[in-house]
Amino acid sequence: MLFFSSLANLIPYVGPSIGLVPMIISHAFTDPQRMLVAVIYMLIIQQIDGNILYPRIVGGVMKVHPITIMVLLLLSSNIYGIIGMIVAIPTYSIIKEIVKFLANLYENHKEAQKSRKTKNLVLYKNRRKGIFLLFFIFEIFITYKRIFMLK
Repeated sequence: MLFFSSLANLIPYVGPSIGLVPMIISHAFTDPQRMLVAVIYMLIIQQIDGNILYPRIVGGVMKVHPITIMVLLLLSSNIYGIIGMIVAIPTYSIIKEIVKFLANLYENHKEAQKSRKTKNLVLYKNRRKGIFLLFFIFEIFITYKRIFMLK
């Protein structure tokens, strides 16, 4: 029973409640007072964990909005059951970081292409100026040569 409770506690928000169910059932028939104490204790711990600790940890470290977590838990529990609920948040965080990395990579690629185009355009304009300057000097040379040949 302890193993199931600790495994269920890995599921955000609803895990401790899922882990509490077998304990309630087993203590309901053997020791009702102990069951009541355990339920009160679990409610206090769940409130502290769900309202104070978990949003700060997930919000600060993984930057995942609580509503996103709830939607992920609902979808993953319907599709994959308990295993889906355990794996949903870490998988979402990994995919989110990969998408951010790829978006950053794409932005850097666009900027590099833009700077290459700008650099090539500047080089092309400078080349054109150089070619025009070369033709201009060549024309001046030909013109002076004709002038001096005529004399």
